Amino acid sequence: MNEENKKKNVTLHLNSESYEAYADYCKKEGIVLSRQIEKFIEKELEKNGTLKK
Repeated sequence: MNEENKKKNVTLHLNSESYEAYADYCKKEGIVLSRQIEKFIEKELEKNGTLKK
């Protein structure tokens, strides 16, 4: 697996109601929840100029 496709498992502590509601939304819309989190992180890093490409 090349460096670009390397994945990491993480543990998050989230509000369970918010998580369940968003997980349901993602399921209904055919969205991969973990990819949404990746996209959020990438946007935040782009905003502060620390995204490594």
